[in-house]
Amino acid sequence: MHVIVAGSGELGGGVLAALLGSGHVVAGLLQNGRTVRGAARAWAALERGLLGAPIDPLRLAARRRVPVVWVDKQDAAELDVIRALRPDLIITCGFSIILHAPLLAVPSAGCVNVHSSLLPKHRGPNPFSRVILAGERETGVTWHVTVPDIDSGDILEQRAFPVGPRDTVYAVYERACAIASANTSAVVDRIERDGLAGRVQPRDGATYEPKLSDEELRIRWERSAEEIDRLIRAGHPFADPYFVHRARRIRVIKAAPIALGRFATPGTVLEVGRSVAVATGEGAIRIETAYGGPKSWPLRWPGLVLGPRIGEVLE
Repeated sequence: MHVIVAGSGELGGGVLAALLGSGHVVAGLLQNGRTVRGAARAWAALERGLLGAPIDPLRLAARRRVPVVWVDKQDAAELDVIRALRPDLIITCGFSIILHAPLLAVPSAGCVNVHSSLLPKHRGPNPFSRVILAGERETGVTWHVTVPDIDSGDILEQRAFPVGPRDTVYAVYERACAIASANTSAVVDRIERDGLAGRVQPRDGATYEPKLSDEELRIRWERSAEEIDRLIRAGHPFADPYFVHRARRIRVIKAAPIALGRFATPGTVLEVGRSVAVATGEGAIRIETAYGGPKSWPLRWPGLVLGPRIGEVLE
């Protein structure tokens, strides 16, 4: 089949690499033209073609001379360029633009999305974080028919994998990327043989998961240590949770619940040393790595000049 991949990051790169090594023809790569415009598109292709990570989709496209199409308005001009590539199938994977009906109608066989959850749970752009926040012990990857409604098309294939009790959002992301890369070629083989024959997603249990908001990322000490720990593992490195210390945001990268035999008001600093122990609504949590100031200039906390004191109550 002639396949166009619409994807970004490790997920898009892994799927693209797998298809480049299969018996199918990669006819093109679609990229987000809304966030990258004008001359920046040429620079992005050049920079990442030379310096990007080996799995970066633009780098792979440059090395294998795969045509790149920047998608923005999905207007007639963009659709004509994509039609000229004569795709049988478009596969989206980590693509942040919703495909409209005219674009969905371009490939002869249709469009498929690779989504990193066991649909119908955790639809939307943030399945990795929400799985950890929910305390789930299993998630997976779903290949489904792309329709105008988000992540709701018929399911073609699903592969599950476990979520460990100390997994971070990035660990879940990497595992999903590996499974998507390992299995997408076989899914395309099946589509070539049988078409887009899938099963309807059940309505029961369907959830939509937006990106974590700034308000959701704020650590609330009145919550349990387990809940705060899940929030931290669900955020870093994509969006680091934070609390306020002396009018300054402190963003937390690594922490762990601990058992302390004494009770204190939630937010109270219990211990200070190489790490900081803080009382929560249930139990306590040890903050192992955090920083204040711009993320590009991380400062270890409590190594700041204005570090916490035992007995101080954090906001």
